Amino acid sequence: MRRRVLSMLLVLVMLLMLFPMTAGASEITGTCGTDAVYSFDPETGVLTISGTGSFGCYLYGLCFAAETDDIHQHDGSGKIPRVDWGDQIKTLIIEDGITGVCDYTFQGCSELSSVRFPQNSFTIFGGAFSQTGLTEVELTDEIVCVHGNHFAGCTDLKNVKLNNQFPTYGMFSGCTALESIVIPVAYLSSDMFAGCTGLKTIWFEGDLFVIGETAFTGVSATAYYPADNETWTEDKLLDYGGDITWVSNDPE
Repeated sequence: MRRRVLSMLLVLVMLLMLFPMTAGASEITGTCGTDAVYSFDPETGVLTISGTGSFGCYLYGLCFAAETDDIHQHDGSGKIPRVDWGDQIKTLIIEDGITGVCDYTFQGCSELSSVRFPQNSFTIFGGAFSQTGLTEVELTDEIVCVHGNHFAGCTDLKNVKLNNQFPTYGMFSGCTALESIVIPVAYLSSDMFAGCTGLKTIWFEGDLFVIGETAFTGVSATAYYPADNETWTEDKLLDYGGDITWVSNDPE
């Protein structure tokens, strides 16, 4: 009897040891760049990108986008392979060493609510995170955005922290949940906040370089600009496609 109990306990211990291995076996891995790999855990929805260089659509031939329309190569040579679990991604972790994410790589991933960028220099190409479920975005000084529409149509996006890099067109267009924004440098391209119908307060902190004539299309907001800054002249206080009330702000 004692031997039977010991045998049963041994079997139980072996099963418990095997259980995490079985759970880990569901992890999906693969390559997504010349020197970049991905690891996706379907149970947690966490996608981790590691390695070096850039990753994603077009240049590297793999797309995580959940958008229904097929994404084609720029040269028309064919469709880009797409994973079939893009709509399950909830959290994206991009580890140090990765230097960029290509155009439209996560477009339409509506469950993607959080992304952690690397601390090294990093480039976000056009539409990479458009129509995702991101709720906040922090662009550190190491991040550069090229092309356009990087976060367009992110209707859950409420908190945005911009850096001093010059943004490009349509960057946050259609982000209807965005209520306020602090802009360190006034270099706003066309349609940058177009259609942000929830945007009510805009704080400008530094010099005015240029504001695209459609930067605030469809926006009705109060914009505060630095009172003691000579670059903010009366002829620049326009509506830029929206209905903007300008208020001189003296920090003191």
